[in-house]
Amino acid sequence: MGNLWQKLQKHPLFRVTLAYLMIGWIVMQIAEVMGPALQLPEWVLSAAAFILISGLPIVLLIAWALKQKGQQKAVQSLEGGRQITTLDIGLFAAVGVVLVMVALDWFRPDTKEQTTALPQIVSVEEAEDTSLSVPESVNPSVIGAGAVSVSAAEKNSIAVLPFADLSREGDQAFFADGITDEIINGLNNIDGMRVTGRISSFAFKDKNIDLREIGQTLNVAYLLEGSVRRQDNRVRITAQLIEADTGFHLWSDTYDGSLEDVFAVQEDISRKITGEMQLLLGQKGDAAISEVKTNNSEAWEIFLQARYLVTEPSPDNTAQAIKLLNEAVTLDPEFAHAHALLANVRLLTLPHPGDHKEKLSEAELSALRAVAIRPGLAQAHAALGWIAVHRRDYLGMQEHFDRAMQLDADDLQVLQGYANGLFAVGRADEALPLLEKLVAADPVQPLSHFFLATAYLMLGDVSAAEKSAQTAYDLGFGGANLPLSDVARLKGDVEAARRYTSSHIRSRLANDFTTDEIETLVNGLAGIENQRDPAVRLIEQALSGGDYANRIHFPAYLVQLEEPELALTLFAQNHFAVDLPFWVALWSPFGQATRQHPDFTAFAENIGLVEYWEVHGWPVECRGKSASQDGQNAFDCS
Repeated sequence: MGNLWQKLQKHPLFRVTLAYLMIGWIVMQIAEVMGPALQLPEWVLSAAAFILISGLPIVLLIAWALKQKGQQKAVQSLEGGRQITTLDIGLFAAVGVVLVMVALDWFRPDTKEQTTALPQIVSVEEAEDTSLSVPESVNPSVIGAGAVSVSAAEKNSIAVLPFADLSREGDQAFFADGITDEIINGLNNIDGMRVTGRISSFAFKDKNIDLREIGQTLNVAYLLEGSVRRQDNRVRITAQLIEADTGFHLWSDTYDGSLEDVFAVQEDISRKITGEMQLLLGQKGDAAISEVKTNNSEAWEIFLQARYLVTEPSPDNTAQAIKLLNEAVTLDPEFAHAHALLANVRLLTLPHPGDHKEKLSEAELSALRAVAIRPGLAQAHAALGWIAVHRRDYLGMQEHFDRAMQLDADDLQVLQGYANGLFAVGRADEALPLLEKLVAADPVQPLSHFFLATAYLMLGDVSAAEKSAQTAYDLGFGGANLPLSDVARLKGDVEAARRYTSSHIRSRLANDFTTDEIETLVNGLAGIENQRDPAVRLIEQALSGGDYANRIHFPAYLVQLEEPELALTLFAQNHFAVDLPFWVALWSPFGQATRQHPDFTAFAENIGLVEYWEVHGWPVECRGKSASQDGQNAFDCS
């Protein structure tokens, strides 16, 4: 071995190889350091590496030829090859093996592990009672296990994974997420393209899951991933399109520009990705690309910061987002998307017993401003629809959501808001296809499954309700305890009903009731015999003793406890909330006693339900009759 090493040290080819590798390493180090400083495109580094690797065999051949010539035998060796030594052959073979291994690694399918943790949410109660879906963190093991059933991925389906922030300080996550959102919006404008919803795509941020597994979980044929590097006023965006079932890179590109032309860079990316997708799908034509929302780069950056804060809602984040959005619309009063987002963020502050009406009016002004600037903005009309639900203006709700659906029937916020509005008027049958579409587009968004379970429960499909509620629970949404409790109660499983109900009650009322009182409520709501009356008396005592932060749920609890008169009275008196828990209880199998109570007719008349039904159709549980003798509309509910 020592003799071989001495021969290698003296061999010209070995010396040339070492010198080449050292020089190549120095060149790559300089390129890596100077590239960002000189704002060089990222492909420059890759090209330098490719040239250096490709040049090694060429340099070795030249060195070998010079060696032979120096020995006055170059001609004979080139013609006959008789002067090649065993050591020459060994060195060429070693270099060849290394080059083959590099090539295989370069062109192998990408199995990069990447996923996302969903943004941390506020309380479960706030998630249930707000118009924007903001789920809890998804359990990675559930995603990895493929908790959501998927079918064969459609060829025209894609998920845009959150772009990585490669900025030097690592403080541009809001900007990277904003770029990702805009690319999602741009791809959504392609006819026939199914783009996975943001929350499901962002469920794979900063996690370690194989790209092929992500594709299977999201049920898509293609994945788009990338990075954003921002330095001062310059931005570099890298994007690559990947075939989901193999992990192969189909296309990649790098875009450089200034923040002033970041909109042009986004459009260029969307157009190139669209072109690649159209080639893959055999389509022709130029798809519509996402519109420029503002020409004010400062307002745009503030908008991205606010939108980033909303993905992790908390009282502080919501307040800060409202402040930032007010700054954005001050910088650009015609920034319609900022006005629309401001309206929806204001709705996140509800329910608010103190100044509910004032906050609702502020949200309405923002939404109306957005519509005035850009009448075709679906999310602004959806915000107005949700404001109408808060005001129990159900005809207004239908008008605004009809318009939103006409403008963008694939917008996930529109689908969820409209479905929840339909819950209020007892039309779970119409909400069901909207929620099924929502789940297909956003398969690992737990709230989508939660609301789908709610629709199934209202329609009496206990088995389907249990499956969807369990999926929501497995994906990390604790609020799924409520439908799971109802399912267990309908199946006669008292112990399971108590377990789920206990988790639900303790998460909401732990600060308002003692342990024994909570136990009383749990037993009554779980349907335990002889426990209903003590639970009702406890709620009555609570109502007479003060204002409870979670009294929004009391009317719903009273419906489930079959105390219709008090439930209807309390609901009518406390007009400060979105009332979703009440509507879910009312139109579920547990609401039959309330729907059949004599007071329900006047109740439905007074809050506008009957007027809505006469125009848009009656719910499955109710049927209109001819006018009564006193001229009032009459109907029967089962």
